[in-house]
Amino acid sequence: MKTLLGLMALLCLITTHETTAQTAPAIGKITGLVQDQKSKAAIEFATVSILQVTDSTLITGTVTDEKGAFLIEKIPLGTYLLKMDFIGYKSQLIGPVAFSATQPVLQQPTTFLSINAENLETAEVTADQNMMQLGIDRKIFNVEKDQLTKGGTATDVLRNTPTLSVDMDGVISLRGSQGVTVLINGKPSALTGANRKAVLDQIPASMIKQVEIITNPSAKYDPEGVSGIINIVLKKNNLEGISTNVSYTVGTLGDKHNAALGFNYRNKKINLYSNYNFNYGRRWKTSETNRKNIYADSSSYLNQTSNGVKGQQTHFAKVGMDYYINDKNTLTLSAGFTPQTWFNCDTIDYQFLDNSEALTTHYRRDGIEDYKGFTMEYNLNYTAKFKQPKQELVFDATYSNFRGSSNDLYQEHFYNSEGVLLGNSAMEQTNQKDDGNDVLNAQVDYTHPFAKISGKLEVGAKGTLRIIDNDFESYNLDYQTNENVLNIGLSNHFQYNEQVYAVYGTYGQKIKKFSFQVGLRLEQAFTASKLVNTGEVYRNKYFSFYPSAHLSYQLPKMQQLQLSYSRRVNRPNIWALNPFISYTDPLNLQVGNPFLKPEYTHSVELSYAKYWKKGSFSASAYYKYTTDVIRKMFFVDNAGVGRVEFTNFDNTQSYGVEIVSGLQLFKWWRLNASANVYRMQEDGSNLSDNFRNDAIWGHGSIGSTFNLPLDFSAQLNVFYRSPLKLAIGTVSDMVHMSFGVSKSFLKRSLTISVRVTDPFRLQRFDYDLYDTNYTTSGKHRWESLVGHLSVSYNFGKMDMKTRQKMNKKAGNAPSGGGMGGF
Repeated sequence: MKTLLGLMALLCLITTHETTAQTAPAIGKITGLVQDQKSKAAIEFATVSILQVTDSTLITGTVTDEKGAFLIEKIPLGTYLLKMDFIGYKSQLIGPVAFSATQPVLQQPTTFLSINAENLETAEVTADQNMMQLGIDRKIFNVEKDQLTKGGTATDVLRNTPTLSVDMDGVISLRGSQGVTVLINGKPSALTGANRKAVLDQIPASMIKQVEIITNPSAKYDPEGVSGIINIVLKKNNLEGISTNVSYTVGTLGDKHNAALGFNYRNKKINLYSNYNFNYGRRWKTSETNRKNIYADSSSYLNQTSNGVKGQQTHFAKVGMDYYINDKNTLTLSAGFTPQTWFNCDTIDYQFLDNSEALTTHYRRDGIEDYKGFTMEYNLNYTAKFKQPKQELVFDATYSNFRGSSNDLYQEHFYNSEGVLLGNSAMEQTNQKDDGNDVLNAQVDYTHPFAKISGKLEVGAKGTLRIIDNDFESYNLDYQTNENVLNIGLSNHFQYNEQVYAVYGTYGQKIKKFSFQVGLRLEQAFTASKLVNTGEVYRNKYFSFYPSAHLSYQLPKMQQLQLSYSRRVNRPNIWALNPFISYTDPLNLQVGNPFLKPEYTHSVELSYAKYWKKGSFSASAYYKYTTDVIRKMFFVDNAGVGRVEFTNFDNTQSYGVEIVSGLQLFKWWRLNASANVYRMQEDGSNLSDNFRNDAIWGHGSIGSTFNLPLDFSAQLNVFYRSPLKLAIGTVSDMVHMSFGVSKSFLKRSLTISVRVTDPFRLQRFDYDLYDTNYTTSGKHRWESLVGHLSVSYNFGKMDMKTRQKMNKKAGNAPSGGGMGGF
C-alpha cells in the first residue's frame, strides 16, 4: 500500500512538472463590444467565452458591462474560438483567433447579436428541454423544476426520477436490484441515522438540482453497490450578493409539516451558506398475514393483523464556507447537525388455528417504539487549480458521529378460543438500545489533462474507517415485585469495525469523434465483528480489484453510442451480519450471518442516445453476472416460528433493455417516459434445488409537464412495476401516481403549489411465499393518499455583473461545496 501511494505521489510530481514546462505564457488579451443587431444598443451581461478549437473546452471568459464592452486578460498564447451568448439571442461563434508572442493583444470588431424569436417566446420551455443528458458514464436528470416534489424531500425526488423504483419504506431499486449506493454531491453522506431513508428525508427537494444515475461507475468511485450509483447534486449559488429562500408545506389532516430556510452570502473572497429544514409527519399503516404451517402429519394456521401509526420528527441544520484564497486555491469548511425522533405504535393480533382451521387461542401484542438520535458531520475540502485548465488536486475529509437510543415497550395479553382473557398470562417487555456510528473518510484526487491530445489522467487514494456499537438490553416485568428483570437471553451487545483502503487510476482521451476511459481500483478491506456478551469475534479481510472501461462514439446528427464495463461489490450491512436473534416479533424472528460473503458483480452495458432540438431518446442493453448473491430467506421451524435469515446464493444473471425519452410536444406540453424490461436467473442450488428462479420483470413511468398561462404550471406522473417472481414466492405489482399544480407571483419570487400523491389509493404491497413446510400471504396498506400545500418565497440582492466571473471561480471550488445556495 505504501509503495502504491509513493508511486502515485511521484506520478503527480512528474505530471505537474510537465504541465509547468508545457503551459504557454498567459499574456494574451482581447477587447470588444457586443450590440443588438437591429437597435445597435449595447447588450449588458452577454457572456463572452474563449474556447479550445479541438473540443470547445472553456478556457476563460467574462460578461459585458453596461456599455456592452468586454475585456479578457491572462489568456495563454495559442489559437482559440470566441463565443458570444445572451438569453433570447442567437449565439455567435467567431474564429479561430490567435494570440502569439508577437501579437498578444487583439481588438475584436463589434459583434452584433440577432434576436432568436423562437427562443424568446419559449424561454421557459427551452429551459426544460434537456431533462436528460448522457455523459460518458452516467445519465443526468435535471429535476430542479419538478412540480411534484414541492415541499417534499429527496425521497420524493428519487420516486419521480425515471428508471428508479422506490417502495413504501423508501427502499430504492435500480433495474430490479436494491444494491445501489447513494452519494450527495459525489460523496457518501454519513448522516445515516438509522437508515438511508433518514438521510434522504433530511434533504429538502428544493435543494436538489440534478440526479445522476451511474450504472457502470469508473474506478474513481467506490465500488460499493452492484446496481450502480445515484448521485444527488445539490444547488449552489454562483452569484455575488445575498439570497434567501423560505418555504413551508402542510399535508392533509394537519399532521405533516415541512419547513425549509436557506441563506447564502457571497463576495469575491468567501461564500457563506446555511440551511435549516424541519420535517414532521405521521401516517397510519395496516397489514394482514396468513400462514399455514405444514407438518409431517398435520397442519396449523397463524393469522396476524396489525394496525398502527408511525412517524418522525427531524431537524436538519448545516453551515458552511467556501474561502477563495486566490483564483487557484479554495478551502471549504462545513458542519451539519441533525437531531431526530422516530416513533412507531402497533397493535398486532395473533390467531392460532388447528388443522381444521378452528380457533384455539389468540393474543394481542401492543408496542410503542420511541427512538431518538443525534448526528454531527464535519467536512474539510481543499482544491488547488493549476495554470493548465482542468488540472487540479483535491483533498477531502469527512467525519461523522451518530448517537441514538430507544426505549420500547411491549405488552402481551392472551385469550382463549371464546375471547376470555387468561389469568396471569400478561407479559410486559421493555427494550432499551444504544447505538453509535463513527465514520471517517479521507481521500486525495489528482487530475492531469493532456490538452494536446485531448487526454486526462486521474489518480487518487482513499481510506475509510467505520466503528459501530449497538447495545441492546431486554427486560421483563416481574408482576410480583413490579420490577424489570434483565433477560440475558434476549440482550445483545454487538460491535463492528471496518477499514477500507484504496488507490485508483483512470485515463481517458478523445480522438476526433471517439472517446474512451479505462481505469483500475485496488482495495484492501478489514472487518471485525464482536458479540460482547459471549466474547465471540469474527474477522475477515479481502483484497479486491475493480476495473472499468468506457467507450463512446459521436455519430452524425446529434447521436451517441457508448459501451461500458465495471466490476462492483455489495458488502453485507451490520443487520445482516449480527448473529444475535431479534425478538421484536416473537413469532417472526430475524438473525444475521457473520460468515456472509460480499457479492461481486460484472456489468456490461451498450447505450445509444439521440438528441433533437425539442427532445432526446436513449436506449440501453445491459448484462450483469453476480456471485455470492446476498439473499434474505424466510423459514419456519417445527414449532411454527418464522425466521428470517441471510445467506449467499451461488450466482444470478440478469439482462435487459432500458428506454428513456423526453419530447417537447408543444410549447406548453412536455412528455417524459421510461421503460425497463429485464430477465433475472437466480441460482441458489448451493442451498437447495428449490432455490432456482427464472423470471421476467419490468417497470415504466410516464410524466407530463404543462406550462399554462398566467404563470400556472402542472405536472402528472405515473409509475408502474410488474409483479415480481422470487425463488420463494411472488410479490404484487406496484403503482405510484402523483399530480401537482403551481402558480407563481411577484416575478416568480413567490410560488404556491398543491400536489396529491396516490389519488386513487392504488399503492399496496402484497406477497405470497412458500417452501416445503409453509405457505404465507401478506397484504400491507398505508396512508398513501396525501395532499400537500406548499408556499415558497425567494428574495435577496444578487450582483449579476459578476455572474461569469463567479462561475469561473465556482470551477475552482470543490464539486460538493455545500448544501447552500438557493
